[in-house]
Amino acid sequence: MIFVITGTEAFPFDRLIIELDRLKENKLIMNDIYIQLGSCLYKPKFGNFDTWLSFDVMCDNIRKADIVITHAGAGTTLLCLELGKIPIIVTRRKRYNEHIDDHQVPFAKMMEKLEYAIVAYDVNDLHDCISKFKSINNKGIQYKKNNLAIVNYLNDWLSF
Repeated sequence: MIFVITGTEAFPFDRLIIELDRLKENKLIMNDIYIQLGSCLYKPKFGNFDTWLSFDVMCDNIRKADIVITHAGAGTTLLCLELGKIPIIVTRRKRYNEHIDDHQVPFAKMMEKLEYAIVAYDVNDLHDCISKFKSINNKGIQYKKNNLAIVNYLNDWLSF
């Protein structure tokens, strides 16, 4: 199962859900898809979804998922890592009215550099990211708890 998290942001992330529907319709994704839809206006045709999930249900789905695809929010990304999953993160963009700015891009770049996430900077990269995930998933990439690089990045980001 692919578990998709759009977060609790007030801005819809319809581009992500539309692309997942396209990939599923064209049989480029064969897995079942379950989506935490959040504020998205587009309703998926090829996956099950709930608008909001409790924290416990969110954690259960992350643990059960073969692949987790999430917006590039720091909290959700770090939760995936804490629960033992290397996420595919997709950046929300201001130009698509998905957020107030592009702060998810530098966070995603840092997570990619540390090899803690596979990043789709555009939804069109999603299929390639899923393929990449499948090819590296068995390499045993491990999240190092209390990673100083992440702590320093978040401290710098929060103090601007």
